[in-house]
Amino acid sequence: NRNANRIDLFELRDINFESFTVNGLEAEALDSEQENLHIFSNRWQEKLLNYYMTDRDTLRIEFSLKDENKPEFVMYESAYDLMQTEKLEIPERKSWMMPKPFVLNDATIIKKTIKVEK
Repeated sequence: NRNANRIDLFELRDINFESFTVNGLEAEALDSEQENLHIFSNRWQEKLLNYYMTDRDTLRIEFSLKDENKPEFVMYESAYDLMQTEKLEIPERKSWMMPKPFVLNDATIIKKTIKVEK
């Protein structure tokens, strides 16, 4: 119910997905000879994706995996509204200050853990 700008999605158990679709876009095969191999089928890091939202869009994820797997997702929802959030009472920057480049600045972040149980 808030104006989020970005979602960072992680899966903590290093589960390999058989199929993975984000907003109707299926993960492409890495190798034309092995169509069932894609970027989410042989994972080497916890981070799955960064999703930058526009016009209050919804992130829809569909996936399949082997029956014994139970993924645990961690989602960070960021809104670039830190300086405008009145409840936090953040003082304005001085005229000589600037945010650090290439990092998530001036954002309020909500962390959610999602456990998939079968």
